[in-house]
Amino acid sequence: NIEKQHQRDGHNCLYCGVVMHDYLNCHCIYCAIEKEDCEHEHLFEYGYCLCGERDSTQNNWIEIAYINDLYEFNRRVNAGNYWLNARVVNDIIVNDCLLNPFGNLNPKIIKEWTPLGDYEHPYMGSFDGNRHTINGLYYKKNQSYAGFVAYNKGIIKNLGIKDSYFYSEYDYLGSICGVNNGLIENCYNESCVVDGGNQPSNTAKAYYVGGICGINNKTITKCHNSSSVVAQDYLGGIAGLNNGEISLCYNISENIHGSNTIGGISGANKNTIINCYNTGGVFGSQYMGGISGLSENGSIANCYNTGYILGWQIVDWICGSTRGECSIVNCYYNECNDVDEPEFATGEIAYKLQEPNTTHVWGQRIGVDKYPQLMGDTIYYYANNYTNTPPSLDNCVSIASNNNSPAIYTLDRNIYVDNANDTVILNDINGITIDTKTGSSLQFEVQKIGIYVVITEGKGYKVIIK
Repeated sequence: NIEKQHQRDGHNCLYCGVVMHDYLNCHCIYCAIEKEDCEHEHLFEYGYCLCGERDSTQNNWIEIAYINDLYEFNRRVNAGNYWLNARVVNDIIVNDCLLNPFGNLNPKIIKEWTPLGDYEHPYMGSFDGNRHTINGLYYKKNQSYAGFVAYNKGIIKNLGIKDSYFYSEYDYLGSICGVNNGLIENCYNESCVVDGGNQPSNTAKAYYVGGICGINNKTITKCHNSSSVVAQDYLGGIAGLNNGEISLCYNISENIHGSNTIGGISGANKNTIINCYNTGGVFGSQYMGGISGLSENGSIANCYNTGYILGWQIVDWICGSTRGECSIVNCYYNECNDVDEPEFATGEIAYKLQEPNTTHVWGQRIGVDKYPQLMGDTIYYYANNYTNTPPSLDNCVSIASNNNSPAIYTLDRNIYVDNANDTVILNDINGITIDTKTGSSLQFEVQKIGIYVVITEGKGYKVIIK
């Protein structure tokens, strides 16, 4: 019997296949596993050591101004620098005019994109698009976890993806990332195709596909989708499945198309969707809704849908079906006579959507905007009328020009009254008393933006909380 010694062939023995770690700086160069009881001196490359320690002497940001910068950043991240930060300083074009006006690929030489990170090595840095766009990303491979980022555990913000194509017959696909376990903020896609295996058989195969990400496990906020999303099951304009929180997001794409569990915002919801809307088209077979196709032990609040929903069964304008402990509150739609079109146009729905919020979220330019807008113009309601104009209150003094006693001022969501010689009454814009206090130095905490009236010593003082 001849015993053969192990002979390395990369990460494994050539003869028996046993894993053979090769350590550098206490980490295997092949799989990055850490060697036990190993002390090392940090060797920094691009601002980080292989162990993840950040170099405090550097700002650790890479500026991306050109396509070569983008692909060099991609190379560094996928070489093991998963904590690397980047900031885009110009709009980047990878493939010019990648898609024609019908959403089909133009026949020409295409530069491919490899997503940042993967399931075993998530992207953990901060990528700031700086309100710029990346145009013409092309990805077509049959593997799970795909998008601009494969698996995100960091921060992706202020980024627009345009004129791009993402295709996979495997699960977890989105324009921003396949799976989000971090923060996605103020991102969008436009004139893109997110295709879960619809070509060439015209039968999509992938599950968990979204305009922004396939599965959200943490936070997506201030994002929107206006691109085509096609998959088999669990697909939505923002996410295929939401296990975290989706807020201040909207979908305007007219083609969210699949088989089962489809929503304008999320295919399925198992946590929170709040302050979102859909005006796009949702098409499929069953478990379909304007906001979510299915909500399981989830919450949907302060949302509206005006988009068209076409399916065979278990279809609803807000949520197709619910399971477990679910709540759907303060949500509106304009089909089947739930809400008439004029109620949207007059600002009434925008006002009702805003009411539960303590900061400004919903508004509308009455006479211009057909529907409520996130961060739109403030709506006031008085004299049985919805308006963008703050009311002029008879016999009231604006505190901005008030130099007399008492002293009234605001800070955050608080109204302060000093040097009061009489009882102080706080009313809302409709004259309803909120609170009454006596004393020389008083504080009133309010929950909503709007106009309030402080009454004391026989005078009224107008206070505006923004």
